[in-house]
Amino acid sequence: MLHKIKNILVITFLIVVCFILQNSLSLISGSLFVTPNLLIILVCIFGYLTGSNEAMIIGFFSGLLVDAFSSDIMGLNALLYLYVGFSSGRFNRLFYKNMVIIPMLIVAGGDFIYNLGYYVIRFMLRNKLDVGFYLMKIIVPEVILTVCIALAIYRIFYKIYFDVLITEEQRSKVRFD
Repeated sequence: MLHKIKNILVITFLIVVCFILQNSLSLISGSLFVTPNLLIILVCIFGYLTGSNEAMIIGFFSGLLVDAFSSDIMGLNALLYLYVGFSSGRFNRLFYKNMVIIPMLIVAGGDFIYNLGYYVIRFMLRNKLDVGFYLMKIIVPEVILTVCIALAIYRIFYKIYFDVLITEEQRSKVRFD
């Protein structure tokens, strides 16, 4: 029970830190269209490490935090992050956890799906059909930037997961190196 409470506190702390950093980076970037989506990185990497259920919970609460502070449609980001968490968690048992390229592909796919879903719900349904502009000026640069940042922080999340979030018994079942 104490281990579960510790996990909830650590994940909550990571969500809040990623949210604050993401919003700080968007304020610093100013006139640029794109900033790295740190919450997508968190959801995708922990989905890859833990599975769909935990990633959906992390994604839902990450999206709810974004909705509460910076969205006019409550629940849109929560739903999109939840779907990204579910889809990234599906890769949990397919690959070894210490591979780096697979989580980067998952982050790229998750960020692309999130931005595409956001575009469809926010813009396309209001008859703003300039998908080429949105794709080339916002989605692709954000995916590239997010993957570059994810490459830099994957090992940090990997260490937090294996050293803090799982027990010694779980660690002996997962580690192969």
